[in-house]
Amino acid sequence: MRQKNKKSPITMLLSAALISQAAATAISVSATETLFSPINQSYQENSISKLEAEYIQAQREVDLQLDTVNGKIVFPEQTTLNLFSGESFNLQVKRREQSTTNNVEIIYGYVFDSGFDHIKNYSNVIFTINHDTNKLTGLIETEYDSYLIRPNENGRYTIIKQQMPEMLDQHVLPAQDWQVAEFKGRSKTAKGETDKKGNFIIDVYLGFSKQAATKVGDPKAEAEKYVASVNSGLKNSGVNNIKLRLVGIGITDQNPGIISKVLGQVEKWFAADIEKYAPDLVGVVQMPTKAPNSAAGWAGVTGYTQVVGAPWPNAWRHEVGHNVGGWHCYEADKAKRWPYAFGYNNGKTRTHMCGNSSNFFSNPNIKDANGLPLGDKNTANLTRLWKERAAEISSKRKHTVPFPDDINNPKPDPKPDPKPDPKPDPKPDPKPDPKPDPKPDPKPDPKPDPKPDPKPDPKPDPKPDPKPDPKPDPKPDPKPDPKPDPKPDPKPDPMCKKPDLVKDNLIREPDFNGLKPWKRFYTKSIKHAVEQMKKDCGLDNWLKVTDRKQYYDGALQKLAKPLEENKEYLFSAKVKLPKGAKKDLAMVTLLLKNDLGAYYYQYLAINQVDENVKELKKQFKVNALGKITAAYIVLFGPKADKALLIDEVKISPVNDKPNPDPDPKPDDNQVFEHNFENDLNGWQSAFKMGKLERTNKMSQQGQWSVQVTDRNHWYAGLSLKTNDTLKANTDYKLSLSASLGEEAKFGQMLDVQLFYVDDDGYHWQRINNMKLPKGDKWYELAADFNLKPKGKLKTAELYIFGPEPKVDFYVDSIKLEKK
Repeated sequence: MRQKNKKSPITMLLSAALISQAAATAISVSATETLFSPINQSYQENSISKLEAEYIQAQREVDLQLDTVNGKIVFPEQTTLNLFSGESFNLQVKRREQSTTNNVEIIYGYVFDSGFDHIKNYSNVIFTINHDTNKLTGLIETEYDSYLIRPNENGRYTIIKQQMPEMLDQHVLPAQDWQVAEFKGRSKTAKGETDKKGNFIIDVYLGFSKQAATKVGDPKAEAEKYVASVNSGLKNSGVNNIKLRLVGIGITDQNPGIISKVLGQVEKWFAADIEKYAPDLVGVVQMPTKAPNSAAGWAGVTGYTQVVGAPWPNAWRHEVGHNVGGWHCYEADKAKRWPYAFGYNNGKTRTHMCGNSSNFFSNPNIKDANGLPLGDKNTANLTRLWKERAAEISSKRKHTVPFPDDINNPKPDPKPDPKPDPKPDPKPDPKPDPKPDPKPDPKPDPKPDPKPDPKPDPKPDPKPDPKPDPKPDPKPDPKPDPKPDPKPDPKPDPMCKKPDLVKDNLIREPDFNGLKPWKRFYTKSIKHAVEQMKKDCGLDNWLKVTDRKQYYDGALQKLAKPLEENKEYLFSAKVKLPKGAKKDLAMVTLLLKNDLGAYYYQYLAINQVDENVKELKKQFKVNALGKITAAYIVLFGPKADKALLIDEVKISPVNDKPNPDPDPKPDDNQVFEHNFENDLNGWQSAFKMGKLERTNKMSQQGQWSVQVTDRNHWYAGLSLKTNDTLKANTDYKLSLSASLGEEAKFGQMLDVQLFYVDDDGYHWQRINNMKLPKGDKWYELAADFNLKPKGKLKTAELYIFGPEPKVDFYVDSIKLEKK
């Protein structure tokens, strides 16, 4: 099983919290307070040892910036998680819980995730606060990276960007006889242990080795985070009546490592506590060792013990999934008792048991923003297995720690002590969930099409006529006007005239000859200024946005009139970075308000930019949820502290008349030919991993090619969306040139595959592969193929990948043509 290593080309676009706050003010928006001490030019990331490099990408030590009341940490409803330079996220708290057994507050939150923003109450952030020690731990999972927050002995905190292992557990272990003996024959008869609300309660005990306890900083808060990660995954997956709760923790001197034999030892290490707390599941957290067969975690299928490594708390939910009866990605030979007990990879999203890159158990009834299900009703529906086995698992042992609603009716033990404790629980839970979720997220999919139009303007500026008039006036006036105009205009307008830009444009001051309609967004301290540039037509004004603190700092304007449903519009804008700036991203989104007063957003364009002018362009229909009553456009994108220059912003209705000057095609059979001389032609980093950029270090023809670097997986490469390019049941020929360059020490495989989704689900179709020899020579790969979907073709993408991790490679001259 391969584990997605999320490499961040960009860290965050916009959060739901940010947009709702922006909408509330409509024009004047200010940032929330940051959670950690600020990142400045001189900060140094903490050094990482060779051993730590196996599970840490980056780390830094920070101070926590939270208020306290009566000495207790108070966590706000919204805050900014300023993790690393260029990696800040706006957090919105979704719900809070109080541990029933510890003085630990559990906070579930959300930062923007384009794949799941449409799911109500979706959470991808967990913070746990131990109010006895006043220490906090955190787990933040974005669509690109995963981060940990850990308390240090010196009172400060360490932020860790995780390096996820290639494999969680290399193979799946069946439970041993001693683990399942008590379960046999009970699945149909077990009533399960439920609270008075009807929720199945599965009790958990987590132990820590001394080394692991020291590493995590606060074992109680850390253990609650482990349990919360499963509860969050269940709720995200649509399971609302099964809950895990932590009933106890313990410390042991034993630290043999994350190896499978620990599964049979953990109950011996904590025998007294297990008898006392009667947990249904028992786990232990270890620090990594060099023991053979080490992994991120181990658990037996249908067992009830787990071992995980302290560097990978998000692996625990995967191991618990094994205890429930789940397997990895579908394998027919394991589909015996529960043929649907597998994780799922829909090509974009990997659930807990099949990649563990998103916080879901497989469920075919839930779809991501691409419309792809997170499971299959026949082979991948672990939520079904959870529901079927919850009663059995929750009754593994009779609970001894009262449920919260047992306090008024304490009957967990059929043979109570005749001399009960007169003070059975001096500290009942005084804090039921005070904020179950007063602000459910009404926002739909914010990113129906996050990929910009890869086609450049088919009408570049025409060449000026180089031929002067060959017939000057043969009879010039011999008598000049004796009374010339004594008052010629001494100051002709030097500004460029752009009548086409103004025509039908819903944007006011699109050429920035005035700034009144444009508002600062998002941080109040950013600056808007006009920068003039000389062009053949005269002077041209650009908006320059400086003093930017966040990715999303830029410019906002309310459109002259609301956008209409089912009407086509064309958006375009020119953007660039200052001279000498490194490549970055520019982004554009709509902020929409409907007749119910709800605000949401719709992405229009995202593309790489540098010091050269880049045109962002997109034809779109508004994503109307009710009647649109107001619309705003927001332009933003480069990393903090980079200036952004904007010009010629236009949104106009699309004329229904045909284009009088269509872009001619030199070859009717040629679909595209990409030589990367001007841009990336729409190609992007496959799975948002690695780094894809144009390079002039080597090329097969022309001056440019593309290079893929920073690769941590064999499937890190390049991809191109071809929904509108490929037609079903058509013969095509694809050709390209590839090279490993000078640095590769060995030959590598190059693989070209087509990913597509039809009425039958998702499919991978290999077009061709080849062995690339080492060296800087170019080699051509060519193959014929035919796309034959079942039913409707919903989406299609080309992928080029294959070399081993850490090996860079080059691609050029990609050509697709009909046969």
